[in-house]
Amino acid sequence: CTETASCGAGMNIDDYKTGHTGGPCLNIYIKLVDWAEGNYRTNDMPYPRGEILIGGPCVAKGYFKLPNETENSFFEEGGMQWFRTGDIAEIDNYGCLKIIDRKKDLVKLKHGEYISLGSAESLLKTMNVVDNMCIFADSTRDQTVAVIVPVLDVLRSIAAAVGIKDPNLTLEQLCEEEKVIDAVLKELRLHGRRCGLSRWEIPAAVHLTNELWTPDTGLVTAAMKLRRTQLGQQYRAMVLDMYSRLQD
Repeated sequence: CTETASCGAGMNIDDYKTGHTGGPCLNIYIKLVDWAEGNYRTNDMPYPRGEILIGGPCVAKGYFKLPNETENSFFEEGGMQWFRTGDIAEIDNYGCLKIIDRKKDLVKLKHGEYISLGSAESLLKTMNVVDNMCIFADSTRDQTVAVIVPVLDVLRSIAAAVGIKDPNLTLEQLCEEEKVIDAVLKELRLHGRRCGLSRWEIPAAVHLTNELWTPDTGLVTAAMKLRRTQLGQQYRAMVLDMYSRLQD
């Protein structure tokens, strides 16, 4: 991550196992700490789990002109600078890290169900119609909704399948067609169930957008990670509308 000068963990050149990020880099300290709210603890079995903290000379002093974020993410302990990554990992018997969740992605719904937005998104993004997506959750509700950036060619195929075959329709126009939205939602539900997602994790409504999410728009980071706060602001009206229609 940027806050640690891209230093953290790395795989050995002769390590061919998949699903992990390797062990700590040279002169880097990594430890896990409990995150009780997410039910991740360092005494979990078979492997300890918790939030990754990175310490060492590579860790930045803080964020430029962002004192609140700096206070929440950086601290000094034992003469060493530490960074709270927000990533949840487990450490296997070989000392390798496996990222399993992210604190900001875990939300609690109305009836107490915890869901990982990032985990659900990563599975649903394997749909061929999805270029990018963001799932939104509200702790006062028991359903999630999503905003999807669709792939134009695939969306045209879906539109044709529901009787909309005008080749001159733009992506923006296709995104507004109710039949197309319903068809995408239907495919999303089927795909989610095939991926083993619970009904809480599968969005109950979707909004299709023709806006590309790039670092220039401020909606994703340079590493193409979702900036949920900015996305929430950008699509607040759409999210409220989806929840309103679910109540009707």
